[in-house]
Amino acid sequence: MQSSQPTGQRVESMRAQWLQVCRARDTPAPDSARVVPFLSGLDEQAHEALAQALVLCLKGQEKRRELEVLACGAVCAQSGTGS
Repeated sequence: MQSSQPTGQRVESMRAQWLQVCRARDTPAPDSARVVPFLSGLDEQAHEALAQALVLCLKGQEKRRELEVLACGAVCAQSGTGS
């Protein structure tokens, strides 16, 4: 039975990708002290949506939808709310 919560390794990988996307776009990155608990608390569906958005952003293939997912995630991470 697979857990519905992201593993520590998946959370760390996503955190690193998020920072990389922010650096590439010269945008503020979510606070690391808040982003890890936020990512750890995501359900599988929300985690996959954010992961896909990050991958597309890293490839420079993002569209409005992916940017909206990242913006929503950043706001939620900063405010300490979950999915």
